[in-house]
Amino acid sequence: GSGTIRKAPTVRNQFDRALASAVSYYDQAQGLQLGLALPEEYLKQIKDRLPQALRIVLNLWVLLYVSADEEVYACAPHEELPF
Repeated sequence: GSGTIRKAPTVRNQFDRALASAVSYYDQAQGLQLGLALPEEYLKQIKDRLPQALRIVLNLWVLLYVSADEEVYACAPHEELPF
């Protein structure tokens, strides 16, 4: 992206699209591990709209990029979100 902060409705819409894209690969028979990697501006969406129960069922990892730290934080499906 351009580094500009997006408005809340756009962030929510983009979050929904990213999550839907990741979930479209879900196939329990294959035993997939899914991952959703997002920048820190999506943190509120992750906390509010991605419950741990869903992450466990989908075997979905959350990867959050924090620009101030230049770090990617990974959270396994069974772990509480540390951020």
